[in-house]
Amino acid sequence: MNNSIENKQNNDANIEDIIFNDIVSFEGINLKNIPEKELQNLIREKIEKANYINEDWQMDYAVERIVSKIEKKINSVNHPKRVSSKNLGWFNFYVYIRLPLSVILGILNLLVLIDLHSNVIWIVVSVLQIVISGVLFWGLKKRKLWAWEMNFFVLIFETIILALSKLDVTMFIITIILFGLIWVLPNWIYFNNRKFLFH
Repeated sequence: MNNSIENKQNNDANIEDIIFNDIVSFEGINLKNIPEKELQNLIREKIEKANYINEDWQMDYAVERIVSKIEKKINSVNHPKRVSSKNLGWFNFYVYIRLPLSVILGILNLLVLIDLHSNVIWIVVSVLQIVISGVLFWGLKKRKLWAWEMNFFVLIFETIILALSKLDVTMFIITIILFGLIWVLPNWIYFNNRKFLFH
């Protein structure tokens, strides 16, 4: 079993090497000036023709690996942000840890609210947060474009809900500003630069 997996991984790596060599050796492409999206689409077309990938997420990682190799090859100065924009470390944390954790904590919070006979409005909000986190997890995991768009609204929604939990106007404003700068803005920029992952 392990040998089969290892053989498949080696075969995939060989195919990606062939695609990489095919692109960098093609005289009709100026790799230093080609737009990022065009380069990604070119790689995707070649991967689809090779027919060795079944899942969308596998395609995304394959494109990343090949683009990264191309960047190292040409040492691009025209697109200095291209390599870093492909890093999915935070994306994986956000989708596979942060969102499931939000669902779990949301359920625990809901149970506490029900036990304390809290205002029905907060109970509804808690249920809404659980549902939204679950739907967003599924959508981002499947690389759905609607989930990418929805995520921006969720960031704003979370900020407002957190701010509304404060007791006075001053704390409300401070929370909006601080949470916006520390959490919303970095995630907004991060996901805005990764629209290419979604379809």
